[in-house]
Amino acid sequence: MSDGTVDKNIAEAKVLAGAPAATIKLSNGSTVEIYRCKVKQIGEILEFLKFVFESLGIAKVSDLYRMRGDSEVVASELGSKLDDTELILQLIAKSMDRVFGISSSLSNVALHEFYELELDDALAVCLKVWEVNRDFFLQRILPALKSQFV
Repeated sequence: MSDGTVDKNIAEAKVLAGAPAATIKLSNGSTVEIYRCKVKQIGEILEFLKFVFESLGIAKVSDLYRMRGDSEVVASELGSKLDDTELILQLIAKSMDRVFGISSSLSNVALHEFYELELDDALAVCLKVWEVNRDFFLQRILPALKSQFV
């Protein structure tokens, strides 16, 4: 019996080869592929995170660390806020182009197609993009920004 290591290694190899990290089915039956963030998207990701932090009233990531002290606490608090569907809807309402733009770049849905999706499908894609990339954003990007202005 395998302990799951082989399956995990196969999944990681597929992601490294450009295979989707996840897929979801839309209400019309089509399948959307969701990808992990790549180096070429980091500028776009950082601009998006700046928008998200500003939307949450956070001027500097370093302020979060000063107030909370621990990286895991900061990641947990931000993660729980960003797991909130209501907040995602507020971000979409505030700047649909940014939210759909980042979701488009991390999925196989072209930006112009986002505007044609049913609202629940667009939200599902955005949430799945966050789910797939959540740990990378919170555990890798956020600590790297802790002394930076975002």
